[in-house]
Amino acid sequence: MPIISSVSLGQRRFGFGGAADGPTFEHITTTTLTNNITTSVVLSSIPQTYTHLQLRISAKMYGSTGAYLYMSTNISGQTYYEQGMESGFSSFSSYNQTVASRYERIGLMANNSYNNWTSFIIDVNDYSNSSKKKAFKMISGYKREGADAHSYMNLNSGFQNVTTNITSLTLFNSADAAFQSGTTFSLYGIKVS
Repeated sequence: MPIISSVSLGQRRFGFGGAADGPTFEHITTTTLTNNITTSVVLSSIPQTYTHLQLRISAKMYGSTGAYLYMSTNISGQTYYEQGMESGFSSFSSYNQTVASRYERIGLMANNSYNNWTSFIIDVNDYSNSSKKKAFKMISGYKREGADAHSYMNLNSGFQNVTTNITSLTLFNSADAAFQSGTTFSLYGIKVS
């Protein structure tokens, strides 16, 4: 009995045996960068017809040093509360912070000096529910090859203490450097029946 069965192209139902009633996972949009000059990406006019969102990113930053990827929403003037764990360079650290500048830290991006891509999965829970506060869960990581070989991973969660619906997401990095051509941002909607 399969755990995930295909319903139609671009849509999946999660559950045992492909039951008709269960969450569906649907592709909303994908943005693939074709130049090395883009410093931020905005996913706007997000449909309010889903329960949750998932954003999948495969990114490389143009620059000689790594930088953190950040996300902000259309909800301005609100503080983010976040906590997370990072592991890399044979060490482990955790953090718990309040970010008054209205963005959420997603994870560290590898730089292009090592030709590495960083993968991110971001869940935005209850984004369209005006009676629930907005919660985020993130996981990211990369494996760097070469003389300075190491792996890095980040687990992060956070929330905004508001119930305003999320209609747009903006992604940018801490170095204000451009993303490399081929960087991909794919947004999916999850419907729960």
